[in-house]
Amino acid sequence: MSGGRQTSEGRLMSGGWQMSGGWQMSGGRQMSGGRQRSQAIPRIMSFSVTKLGLRNAQTLGFPNRHGNLKESIAQEWERLDGLVVFASVGLVVRIVAPLLKGKRLDPSIVCVDEGTRFAIALLGGHNLACSSNLLAQQVSQLLGTTPVVTTASDSTNQISLDTLESMPATGDISLLMRALVDNEPIRLENPTSWPLPQVLQQLENKEFGIEPKYRILISDRDTSHQNTVVLHPPSLVLGIGCSTDCPSDEIYQLALQVLGEHSLSYSSVSEIATIDIRSNHPAVKRFALPVRGFSAEELSRVKVPNPSAQVYNHVGTPSVSEAACLLAIGQTPGLFPQSGPAPQTAPAPQSGPAPQTAPAPQTAPAPQTAPAPQTAPAPALIVEKTVGKHCTIAIARRATPRGRLSLVGLGPGGHLHRTYRCTQVLQTSDIVIGYTLYIEQCRDLLSNSHQVIEFPIGKEIERAQAAIGYAERGFKVSLVCSGDCGIFAMAPMVLELIGNNFRDVDPNFDLDIIPGVTAALAASSLLGAPLGHDHCLISLSDLTTKWDTIEERIRSCASSDMVIAIYNPQSKTRTWQLAKALEIISQFQKPDTPAAIVTNAYRPQETVEVCTIASLPLDHVTMNSILIVGNSTSTIVGNHILTPRGKAIRSGFYDD
Repeated sequence: MSGGRQTSEGRLMSGGWQMSGGWQMSGGRQMSGGRQRSQAIPRIMSFSVTKLGLRNAQTLGFPNRHGNLKESIAQEWERLDGLVVFASVGLVVRIVAPLLKGKRLDPSIVCVDEGTRFAIALLGGHNLACSSNLLAQQVSQLLGTTPVVTTASDSTNQISLDTLESMPATGDISLLMRALVDNEPIRLENPTSWPLPQVLQQLENKEFGIEPKYRILISDRDTSHQNTVVLHPPSLVLGIGCSTDCPSDEIYQLALQVLGEHSLSYSSVSEIATIDIRSNHPAVKRFALPVRGFSAEELSRVKVPNPSAQVYNHVGTPSVSEAACLLAIGQTPGLFPQSGPAPQTAPAPQSGPAPQTAPAPQTAPAPQTAPAPQTAPAPALIVEKTVGKHCTIAIARRATPRGRLSLVGLGPGGHLHRTYRCTQVLQTSDIVIGYTLYIEQCRDLLSNSHQVIEFPIGKEIERAQAAIGYAERGFKVSLVCSGDCGIFAMAPMVLELIGNNFRDVDPNFDLDIIPGVTAALAASSLLGAPLGHDHCLISLSDLTTKWDTIEERIRSCASSDMVIAIYNPQSKTRTWQLAKALEIISQFQKPDTPAAIVTNAYRPQETVEVCTIASLPLDHVTMNSILIVGNSTSTIVGNHILTPRGKAIRSGFYDD
């Protein structure tokens, strides 16, 4: 939604760091009978009727329909998640009124007046696939309009109960939202002590002089009460075992039956657990939920109440559904001998209490700002194996959510150069952590539902420890970095800490690394094509790397005639390193070799200076600058630098 042209058809975004247990994303999930809450890019289109409207629409970069609004909107309505219409509110209301089906079914609409003064979120402020409130803000950033948001929760800075990403809401949502806006007493009940995001903790700790009439209940039960909203935490794991020929619908219907018999909410099912050889089976993917697959060896070592010799003979483990969901909630393998039971006989059924809980994983030091951990019931198997014709189902309950730690590259500057995946992850996070300037870089994506933790410069280790600590306790955490998080940024430090803290046990969170446009690429795009051939990236910061090592690397790269992009070139206290680096490069390159200083690329104070090694003004370089020094083939073309790819254009040998 940041101005780049969106695909006309949504596609699933994949990614994530594969931990033990084979974490996979298998798609989105259907929420409350509405549009799909998924990882697909929203399908957004602009509509215009005047030439002025068309010009403004083209600035947004979305696919555009120009001309007859009534006909165009009707034709596109069913397949869109969001519409930006350059027309009056009254006209748009009359056009879309016959098309409306319901709050959860209709796309979002933003109206922009012809004078581009306002971007009005007309419909779908809390749309799960594409919020018109956010769309209005992003349209305003591109067109310079004022966003107009009228949803009560947003305009009064209240919690939006129907858009909490990790806890779908059911019940009297409109009634409770009105009570929140009117500041009426509301009691939050959390009987299982499920860890809550900060936006809900403030309700949980409130004291009232009278018994509140309204209630928010945290529960994975399929229940309803008067004057109550039930928030369903992602506490349930569905264990599935199935044969190769299991029909997709059979296992889905059996799961719904079992959940219904035990009054459990499907909205609280957070993932599917199964044997790895069934992870991609159509019957498993039918749920459109994350899938975790375990090996037969891992499954065979988990103590279960209903082992099966027949299952063992087929797949090498006496249990799939029960063992898989127990492993997924943190049950430790090792309760059976490594070799497993004899081939033809499964272990005798076990009776007694639920399986033992796993020891708590070692955690990173909890940040001081973290809320105190709450006492929670132990994770457990709550529904034993139910056998169908071609499949089995079991259900386990987590004690805490499985966290997510996303290392997010914000790109060089504004929202135009953020990836959509970056936007999506930040919007669905509970906690956003980062250096103060990086937080400001993504402030437009943060709302009152986010807990924001800012750190000053130099507190990188503390940032990483805080992010790991929160994620290990079950929160969705985004640690933001400028540029790309893996290039001279936080990803290496976080991975090192994870390796040190969780060497012998898997952490209770998934790691997701979101790439961003790094400074070298941003600077290169402003300069033309200086990185057109082999190049290297070198940081001059000697805070963590000895200068002798940096100097040796500069000499090696320069002697091999590579283009060099220099990060962290100069600060208030590091003033001599850049001059020394250029001195080394000058031993291998001519004085008139093209060079450039790009400062604050794609930010308001952006400057671009093309020069040569000999004429490079050192006093113009700051920590917000990146230098690019060409090689022996680099040339200055107008205001640009070109490093040819090594073969003449006329030879026709270019790869692409």
